Amino acid sequence: PLHMRWNFAPLRAARLRPFAEPSGGIIYTGQPVPVRATTRVNFIDQAGFGLRIETSEKRAWLAGYRFQHISNAGRAEPNPGANLNFFYGGATFLR
Repeated sequence: PLHMRWNFAPLRAARLRPFAEPSGGIIYTGQPVPVRATTRVNFIDQAGFGLRIETSEKRAWLAGYRFQHISNAGRAEPNPGANLNFFYGGATFLR
């Protein structure tokens, strides 16, 4: 998939940096997704936002939300699609 992230101007003395991220692409699975769908090749698109919190020069924490949609884009019937919501966290450690 193609994934992009926009980092916005920092808040509060450059320690907090909001971001937004869209992405999309093709997904191939061993089983039909969602269950009872008619194809193993689907399309995925997602969008989200979050906050990067820099605790030092070499360490930062991420917290975000992402909405994800998977469907066959109407190429086959049925086209039930799947909508997913994710909350995630992460850490960055630089040398």
